[in-house]
Amino acid sequence: MSFSRRHILWAVSALFAIGLLLCFSLGAQRWEQYKGYRQAKARMQEALAAPQVIAQQKAMLKQLQAQAEHLQASSVRLEDQVAYTSYLELICQEYGVKMLSLPQETVSQVENYTISTEAFSLQGSLNGLLKVLYRLEHTDRVGSITRTNFQKKTRRRAGKKETVLVVDIHLKRLITS
Repeated sequence: MSFSRRHILWAVSALFAIGLLLCFSLGAQRWEQYKGYRQAKARMQEALAAPQVIAQQKAMLKQLQAQAEHLQASSVRLEDQVAYTSYLELICQEYGVKMLSLPQETVSQVENYTISTEAFSLQGSLNGLLKVLYRLEHTDRVGSITRTNFQKKTRRRAGKKETVLVVDIHLKRLITS
């Protein structure tokens, strides 16, 4: 009898192990199906929300275009180098600043835009120079000042030492065609 009980016990344990493996493999398949279902459901929700996202992006684009139009409307438009130089001279006279060098223009093409980089030097008081810089970049929005170099220079005139403040300016501006 003990021999047959041992066989029955082996058979039951083997059936249990086989059943356990079958359940595990079915469970793994179901888990993969469930993960696929969750991913599909997330994609479906994204697809359903796409029109709303597109509408939000269009609204943001219109808002950015309105801001760009406002900036362009309030900026000074200078079409050529002569107009730019005369504009600079006018501002310099207004704030008591001397233009030491005329603007040297370097034109570059970036994607669909033409960008002009102007390099020039001004001399005057710190207050006057800062007012000119502020007016160029913020008030009149002529361009973006990319670099400034303030220097204190000593010059001799008629036997006297004279200390002056000089600023070298690099200004980038967009040229509209």
